[in-house]
Amino acid sequence: MIIKTITGIELYQSEAETMKECIQQAAAAGVCLDNADFSNLDLEGISLVGQSLQWCSFENTNVSNSDIRACNLSNSNLRRATFFNAILKGAYMRDVDINGTNFSSSNLQSVDFRFNETREQTGAKTKVSNVLFINSNLHNSVFNRIEFYNCDFSNAIIKHSLLRYVCFTKSELSKTDFTDARMHKITIEESILKKCIFRGVDLTRCEIYGCDLSNSDIGYTTIMLNCGFRNNKTSEIQRARVASLLYEWLEKAEGLSDFETKLMEFISGYASSARYNEVVSKTHGLQDEFESYIETIK
Repeated sequence: MIIKTITGIELYQSEAETMKECIQQAAAAGVCLDNADFSNLDLEGISLVGQSLQWCSFENTNVSNSDIRACNLSNSNLRRATFFNAILKGAYMRDVDINGTNFSSSNLQSVDFRFNETREQTGAKTKVSNVLFINSNLHNSVFNRIEFYNCDFSNAIIKHSLLRYVCFTKSELSKTDFTDARMHKITIEESILKKCIFRGVDLTRCEIYGCDLSNSDIGYTTIMLNCGFRNNKTSEIQRARVASLLYEWLEKAEGLSDFETKLMEFISGYASSARYNEVVSKTHGLQDEFESYIETIK
């Protein structure tokens, strides 16, 4: 068996019967596997813990049930690869191509998914589509400057993660757990977020619109200042919680002028039911404005 680079240069040769065995032998021998071509292979169950696999190609490769923790996969091509139930904990995956990749049921804790850091000032985002993170553990991971289009995060755990300039478009995020996630200028549009958990999340300056948030739990510690929240489908229970949050903030406000400044930021066209009369009675001259916002979400 021969391991070659993407450009066809020989990296390692052995008498192993399978490419999986050959790759593991090369790793054990200390061979640098950067730029290697591992495309269109069956590498299920492979162990490459802590290896440098930068600029490699795993396109269309099956890497399910493997242990690739703490590897550096930066700039690699993982397009349409399958990492089902794989361990990638602590992996570096900066600027990887993950279009069509399946990470379902994988351990992706503390993974670094940073993109476009060299173009930080341009505001550019890398767009990836059709990625599966179903039932994946993304706890304490980092996402930067990436747009997820038509991706599936159902039942994923994204607790305590950092998300900067990330966009979710037409994606499935039902039952995703964002507890205590740090979000900076996130956009979620035309996506499904049923039964999501947003407890302790700071949604300041985030945009959420055209989404289905039925029965999602925003929690009483969620921060929503300057959060654009419009044209979303929500449940009555959830609207009640937002109204309750608004009321609690009102009680702490330093006078009516302070409340007037923050009213639009907090309800953003989204609150009804619980304590409605109490909130409206406190707004005085803002009652008509408050009523108009309620009408926009009916």
